Amino acid sequence: MLDAPTAAARVVSESIHVAWSGRPGPVVIGLPEDVLTLSAGPSRTVRPLAVPRPRAAETELKELVRRFERARRPLVVVGGEERTAPDHRP
Repeated sequence: MLDAPTAAARVVSESIHVAWSGRPGPVVIGLPEDVLTLSAGPSRTVRPLAVPRPRAAETELKELVRRFERARRPLVVVGGEERTAPDHRP
């Protein structure tokens, strides 16, 4: 929720962080009608928040290795939720 125009940069930065964290997806920013008519004043730059990179737990990796070792015809499908190259992420 954008309660004050001066918080716009922070709110957008946090929204992008939420959208890219965990399962990427859309984020909604609430804009109250009374805030829409107010001036935000001079713009300012807000540093982007770091997006955590999830890692598999040791037990998950051991289970994966065990399944590969037991598989007669393993299949690996490579891909995931990455939308852009890592150097283009906020």
